[in-house]
Order: sequence, then C-alpha cells, then structure tokens
Amino acid sequence: MLIFDNWVEEEQIEVLPEPIQIGDVVPWIGDIDRQGKATIFFSEKINPWSNSTLEKYSQEENKNALLALKVIQAPESDISADNLIFTWEIVNVTDEYMEIKLKFKATEYVSAATTDKLSVVFLRGSEFSTGNTTVSDMKEIRKKLKKQLSLSATVEIFLDVSEVTGTASKATAIGAWVLTLFMSTSFQLLWSLVNTFQMIVHLPLINVNTPVNALSLLEEISAMANMDVIPTGDLMELMFDFTKPWEATDPAVDEQTSAQVDARVLAETDTEIATETEMQSSSEVEEADEATMLEIPERFQAIGYDSINFIENLGFLFVFILIFAVILVVLASLWLLSCCWDRAYPYYKSLYKSIFWNMQLTFGLEGYIEFAVGSFINLHLLYWVTISDIFNSVACIVGLTLTVLLPPFVLWYLV
Repeated sequence: MLIFDNWVEEEQIEVLPEPIQIGDVVPWIGDIDRQGKATIFFSEKINPWSNSTLEKYSQEENKNALLALKVIQAPESDISADNLIFTWEIVNVTDEYMEIKLKFKATEYVSAATTDKLSVVFLRGSEFSTGNTTVSDMKEIRKKLKKQLSLSATVEIFLDVSEVTGTASKATAIGAWVLTLFMSTSFQLLWSLVNTFQMIVHLPLINVNTPVNALSLLEEISAMANMDVIPTGDLMELMFDFTKPWEATDPAVDEQTSAQVDARVLAETDTEIATETEMQSSSEVEEADEATMLEIPERFQAIGYDSINFIENLGFLFVFILIFAVILVVLASLWLLSCCWDRAYPYYKSLYKSIFWNMQLTFGLEGYIEFAVGSFINLHLLYWVTISDIFNSVACIVGLTLTVLLPPFVLWYLV
C-alpha cells in the first residue's frame, strides 16, 4: 500500500502545471491614428479575451485597475494639462493585439505645438497571459500622439470623401501603370500628374506645422504618389523577418522604465523627492530609446514612410523590382538562345527595348523620391541582426548609391 501511495504522489507531481513566468510578454504600441484608436501589439500570442472579460473591463473601476493611461507633454509645451483630458475604453483584445479607443475633450490641443506622448502602464499584467508567461506588472510603454481630428459631422464627410478619392486614385493608377508598361508615349500626361502628386504629397517633409485635415487628405493620395497601390504588408511579413522594436531595445531600458514607474508611484507619498527622480529617470529612458530605436516623425508616417526598413517603405516598388529581376533572367535566356538560334534574336531585341526604356527607366525615375527618402531614413539606423536585416541594410546602401549616381548619369546621357 505504501508503494501505491508513492506512485500516486509521483503521478500528481508529473501533471502539475509549470509556474507562470512574469515578464516574458513584451507589449508595444504600434499605431495611434487620428481618430484616437491605439493598437497595442504583443511579442507573443496571448489568450484572447472572451466577451465576458471584455465587458468586465469596460467598467470604469475595473479598467482603471488594469491599465493606467495618461498624456505626457513635452517640457517646452505651454498647453495646460486640462486641455488634454480624455476618456478611454478597450475595444477588442485578440491573441496578437489590443485596441483602445481614446476620446479627447479638446482634440485641437493634442500635439498642437509640440509632440505629446501616450503613456500606458500595465497594472495587472496577468490578464495578458500566454498560459506560461505574462506581461510584467507596472510595465510602461509610450508612443507619440498624432494630431487628432474632431469627429464632427463635417469631419466625417471629409474623411469619407478623402477615402473615396484615395480609392479612385489607386484604381486609376493600377490600370494606367499596367497599360503604360508597353506604351511609352500614351500616358505621359498621367506620369506628369503623378509627378505633381509626388511634389504635393512630400511637402510635409519640410518641418512646418501642417494642418491635420491636410495630413489626412495626403495620407489617402500618398499611395498613388508613391506607386504603392497594392497592399504588400502580408507579403513582407511572409518573406522577411525584420527585427521588431522590442527586440532592438537594450535590456537596460526596461530596468530604467521600471525605475521611472516606481518613482511615479512614490510621488503619491513624497511628491517633491519623487518628481526629481522621475524627471531624471524619464530623461534616461528617452536617451536609451533614442540609442536603440528610431522614432519616425509624424509628417513622414502621414505620407507612407511608417517604417525604419527601406524595403517596407518601398512597398509595391520592391515587388516590381522582384518582377523585373525575373524578367531580366528571361531576357538573359533569350540572349543566350539567340546565339544559337537566329529567330530568337528579334524577340530578345523587342523585349530589351520595351523593358529598358518603358519599364526600368520609367519606374526608376518616377520612384526616385521614394528611393531617396526611404534610404535616408534607414541610413539613420541599420540593423544587422537577422538575414532579413542584413538584406535590407545592403539594399538600403545600394538604393542610396543609385540615388546619388542617377542624376549625374542622366546629365551624362543627355549631354
């Protein structure tokens, strides 16, 4: 009987679940749009919330015990904190991300003169669990706030018109570009229109205070101007494994962030001492973030440059480069075949002329601005961690080299 009891105890020990490790799931804010929707992603897939859990944390007292949200103003800001009062609610929690809706009392003051940041502190990280790991309690993440649109009836009509304009421009561009690949003269006026769009869309790159409604319109037509009319996000994720923001962050940043949150908690009991500690810790966190990550300015994100990676910013242009590479292989095969078969030479000559003059030069010249801006952005921070990072960094250097060499080549050819 003693042996049987020991056997039962051993079985019980074997089936005991592994203890949950706290702190392995890393959250980060992916985007905050101009309507106040913030999307928080997780480094690992968590258990999605049920409707009852979502309803539970829709109550004011429960959601405030789960997350702490506030707007952090720049030190030089002269806007009163009372003008940045907002309410928030959790819209959805899936296995990959959480959506939060922000409703500002006065949207015209958000990032009006200086850039404000949204701070999110996870007070109860165990609610975001994979089963074995969770988000650390008191984990703080920040993201710059874009200028916000007031959701009035007029603004909603404006957004609808902007969306229709963007969709129509994409449809026009797709049809025209397909036809113009082999028709070099019929669509010169259309290419002139695209060039005009490019100059208008890239005006916000000048560091001036652009109205938020103008930025919203430029966001819709930037796809046509940048020739990014076909979504390529899923294709990029399938082909590449770029370093994520949380993977590029120095571990020391997390320790400094924890110290910053602790300082803020102490401020409730000893305001004068904790405030000085928090300010010092905050500056250390921001310096560490700048050393390991590059925050894309809002005016760049508004016109489609929302990534540090050169290839992701190219979008459809990168897909075209891949298609062009395949065509070059076919062209080389025809050239080799023409050496032993004379009837293949006319096909090679026709394809060579069409590809070089109608396709390569056209897309090279029309995409010059996107090549230049994308390569200069990526040049600030080149990752060499994964094979995808190395390929992207090399492509960035090659793109920058071609950007520099293209103007003198064109001048030499014209002379």
